[in-house]
Amino acid sequence: MVSLSRRAVLRAGIAGGAAALGLAPSAASAAAADINPVATGEEPAVINLRKALNNAARGEGPVRDGRVVVTAPAGTHVLTRPLVIGGSTHLDASAATFYANFETQELVLEAGDLDTLTTHDPKWDLSKSDYRTRAVKSGLRATMLINHVESGTGGYNAQGNILISGGAWDPSWYYVKKYYNSTVPSEIDAFLRATPAPAMNVITIEHTTEVTIEDVVVRNVKWWHAVELNAVQNAVVRNCEFRGWIEDPTKPLWHGEAVQLDLAGSGNTWGGLRDNTPCKGVRVQNNYCGLSGSRPGWGRFIGSHTAKAGFVHSDVKIEFNTVERTKWDAIAPTNTQKVRVANNTVTDCAGGVYVKASPENPITTVDVVDNTVSIIAGSGRPALGIAADAPSWVADAEAHGNIVPENGPFWYGGNVQARNTLQGRP
Repeated sequence: MVSLSRRAVLRAGIAGGAAALGLAPSAASAAAADINPVATGEEPAVINLRKALNNAARGEGPVRDGRVVVTAPAGTHVLTRPLVIGGSTHLDASAATFYANFETQELVLEAGDLDTLTTHDPKWDLSKSDYRTRAVKSGLRATMLINHVESGTGGYNAQGNILISGGAWDPSWYYVKKYYNSTVPSEIDAFLRATPAPAMNVITIEHTTEVTIEDVVVRNVKWWHAVELNAVQNAVVRNCEFRGWIEDPTKPLWHGEAVQLDLAGSGNTWGGLRDNTPCKGVRVQNNYCGLSGSRPGWGRFIGSHTAKAGFVHSDVKIEFNTVERTKWDAIAPTNTQKVRVANNTVTDCAGGVYVKASPENPITTVDVVDNTVSIIAGSGRPALGIAADAPSWVADAEAHGNIVPENGPFWYGGNVQARNTLQGRP
């Protein structure tokens, strides 16, 4: 039996990047090996894109606003391994669509690997003893785009000043499109579960600073995340669309964030040191999260589900986003302090806004302001909640101006030291 856990898939780390922090490529990076080895069998346009990203990492190419600009070719392209972006680079993919076709291997998930505590989509028949799915064969390439992080790099010290703009990115459609209109039961099943497609992220950023992701469209992610910010300082995710998700039967639904805030822990580090660096200074603004044409909504729009005592995300703003039909809480930062959740619209989700301190980490300064929330009746999740799992606590919390369903559910839960009485009724 082989289990497709994040720990197993990421055990080897990810091929990484620049060791020195800075806003311009260093002399050392100019002499380094190409960060994008040319993959055999790819179309010439993608090979040229990889070469341009390699040149940009060395500071070669047209410069705008302190970054070397790399323009992805127009049209539809198939990647056979991740694109790697270096520091001080702007990848403009506004005219491009990317699909993943990574080398995969078949895995068998046995009953013990499945999450039996969460009510999953009926397509996951938990009475069965095993499931076949796919994983990226190397284990360390399960993302479509990643920043360049050299081994030994910790903190926020990989080269930053990165801008990723535009493009449509779909990590599963290449594998399942042939089954889309099938009437054969086994092929319908393969499409619903996206069995031939590997679980993977789309954009993964780690151990760096000054990152902007904007105007990106992500569709049909299997199991993991559209954007993972892992040990990232000063990041902006704005004006993006996150459409469609295939849920993971091995994990609770709250693992399924479109935008995940993560820390560089022992089992989830893609590159560099496993030093538990959290995220700091993140803005997630004006995004849409919902369904695609063929897939239901996400588990959550944004959240965090990794906890380590003494390490918390901080200075996070989640504002002016539209979230529809999540299978769990729409907006759910955990272990995140100095957090502001404001002016978001949440519609027909299982839960609304839920900010929580885990038992390991007390947090302070939580503002939940002027959000409009509707949730699915009978879901059992709060429309609005700020809570702490004992023995932890939340200090300096406030919620006001929120429009939530009449008669709740909403609450302060556990040891929450509020500035006000929880407000939210229409």
